[in-house]
Amino acid sequence: MQGKVIAVIGPQLVSGEETKWVKAREGWYDKHVFKYEVEYICPICHKKKTMLYFAPELKRSN
Repeated sequence: MQGKVIAVIGPQLVSGEETKWVKAREGWYDKHVFKYEVEYICPICHKKKTMLYFAPELKRSN
């Protein structure tokens, strides 16, 4: 899936459900991280949507 970063949020302290994901990343627990709001076209309904991602989840495309 491809999308466009429309906002950078942070740095924020990781909390709640995000803690489970971050614990898997060495050195990320109790750290401030950036989140990226990505706008994309849903491949199922073909509507424009947004989703928040941590930087390691994103891959650059040209």
